Amino acid sequence: MRKPLVTVLPLTLYAVWAVSALAAPLNVGGEEIAFEELQLVEDATLGGRSVLYTGQIGDGETKHFFVPGVDVMSPTSVTVLVEDPALPVRASLHRHYWNEPDLAGKTDETGTWTFTGRIDDSVGIAIAADGASRFAILFWSGDAVPPDVPTVFFDGGRPVEPKSEGN
Repeated sequence: MRKPLVTVLPLTLYAVWAVSALAAPLNVGGEEIAFEELQLVEDATLGGRSVLYTGQIGDGETKHFFVPGVDVMSPTSVTVLVEDPALPVRASLHRHYWNEPDLAGKTDETGTWTFTGRIDDSVGIAIAADGASRFAILFWSGDAVPPDVPTVFFDGGRPVEPKSEGN
């Protein structure tokens, strides 16, 4: 049975909109924000997956980066380094909106800023500077750690292991 054009066309337009929304992961109220996508690749040295980005940022400039495909079950570390600790940069992590950082900081006297924890799905990284500076971003995501699921069955306050079909 053929679907009428009235039904198919809106669904097709919705699918195109959904795909284009995925291409621009973070937004600022409809404003276009230029970003560079950083792809995680298998890391034989560190284990897990990582990406290293090096670049330069100008005075008053902000650069945006996007890392897709992060598993919430994987330990994750985001480290920002500057070549000259006297020229610090501000770093922030963003889950949904570029204008609302979920975590922010700046490089310290050693020229380093680090986040360690878990991130689900994807993350935006913004780097801002008050003076020209060379910087690097090392994004590492380890192998997924299986959760330690506690026993949920109790008999008189004592945990009871669930029985399998063979028992």
